[in-house]
Amino acid sequence: MWGYNNCGQLGLGDTTNRLTPTQVTYNNLNFVQIDSNNYNSPYTVGIDVNNDLYGWGYNTPDLFMLGNTSNVLTPVKLVFTG
Repeated sequence: MWGYNNCGQLGLGDTTNRLTPTQVTYNNLNFVQIDSNNYNSPYTVGIDVNNDLYGWGYNTPDLFMLGNTSNVLTPVKLVFTG
């Protein structure tokens, strides 16, 4: 991941912009697919090798259904029920 990182959308644990590609390595997760939206709500989602969905970045209004609106700086597993 690289680029603008104001909401933690790079998933690197901070909000520092990156000018060169930096590998997202968090808790030994291995992502097979990553997609990002950096327009008005900068967030990223990724699917790992176990087919689990993770999200990070902009979390308003509770985009990731975590019960809060705090931005997510590192990948968090998303579990949807209903």
